[in-house]
Amino acid sequence: MRCEKRLRLRGGYVVELREARKEYTCFYCRKPVQPRSKYVVLVRRGSEPERYHVECFNKVIPHRVAVVLAGEPRLCHVLEDDSAL
Repeated sequence: MRCEKRLRLRGGYVVELREARKEYTCFYCRKPVQPRSKYVVLVRRGSEPERYHVECFNKVIPHRVAVVLAGEPRLCHVLEDDSAL
């Protein structure tokens, strides 16, 4: 399992783990992401970024990428290809 702070996925998606500098709204639960908390941003070229709480992101896309919180938080590939989808 490969783990990083930023991952590129098929289809032009980029997933990044960040620390909030200001308050954002979670794309999944619509509750605020508080400043200085970790969040995940999902961006596709030419579209608006989607921001998620770490817990919400793990609910939405657990079959492709998951946030592992052991030690320093990292994004980890769960599947390397789309063959199982």
